[in-house]
Amino acid sequence: MNMKDDVIEIVNHSSASPARENETKCYICLGVDEENDDPPLRRDCSCRGSDAGFVHLECLVENAKNQNRRWNGRDLVEFTRPWEVCPICCKFYQSTLAVDISTEFLTFVQEAYPGDTRKQIEALDMRLGVLVTMRGGSLQPSDRIETSEVANQILALIAQLNSVTPKLSASYLMREAHAYKSLGQIALQERTKESAMRAVVHFEMQLGLEQAIGDVEGAADARFSIALARSKYEGSNAKNNEELLKVSHDVYTLYAAELGEVDAATSKSNQYHIAITRARAHPHLMLLHTLLFLL
Repeated sequence: MNMKDDVIEIVNHSSASPARENETKCYICLGVDEENDDPPLRRDCSCRGSDAGFVHLECLVENAKNQNRRWNGRDLVEFTRPWEVCPICCKFYQSTLAVDISTEFLTFVQEAYPGDTRKQIEALDMRLGVLVTMRGGSLQPSDRIETSEVANQILALIAQLNSVTPKLSASYLMREAHAYKSLGQIALQERTKESAMRAVVHFEMQLGLEQAIGDVEGAADARFSIALARSKYEGSNAKNNEELLKVSHDVYTLYAAELGEVDAATSKSNQYHIAITRARAHPHLMLLHTLLFLL
């Protein structure tokens, strides 16, 4: 079955009104959201122009499901890709569409593959990433609860997988590190001495995993988080300030290597923030921006 077959199947089941000439339409079913009863067209990706990339959520979900059913069973990246990346601009979905489709993906995997630990971890990790990055860094109390639940589910499933597979691949260690990092961020947002101490424990687990897989940037991220959390429960003092400045500069150096150097006259205390500002334009490098509001 090819993409054309997928589109025909979705068109036959679509409730959207057919498009007229020059109307913005769903690129899958070719329908529009003309009536109040029709589903709205969405475009939360990097597509540009008056008619490129618009799609109904239900069409996107059905198309992703169809591609998953044809999955070759080998590369899990290809299993998650239809739920993460727009096939038109080849960029990640953003904003509310990313949130909504991650919910649909998790529901689909839980219903269609209830006993498949690997697929469960993939869907949960995608949901975790969306919750942490798409909420602007500072999670609301309700989001913290779901984020904590998702992170702990990932850790439980990885522990289950580890019991039957002694040596896990780097991809699972990365997801484990992501879960610990998220739990640390949640603890920091509680803004108490006790929660900051819990955060250090989570970030130290993240650091050990990042070092195990040789992720230099991830390890720098963890060191910064540890220093920040310690400063929250030990208080601001010369030692903590010096450590924060050191790890901030280390992170800056890593980003500068990827994104370019800033003026040499820029003070070290500002270099970290400049690096993060640049990194926001490069999601694959965005390691620390969810902690900025705590500085």
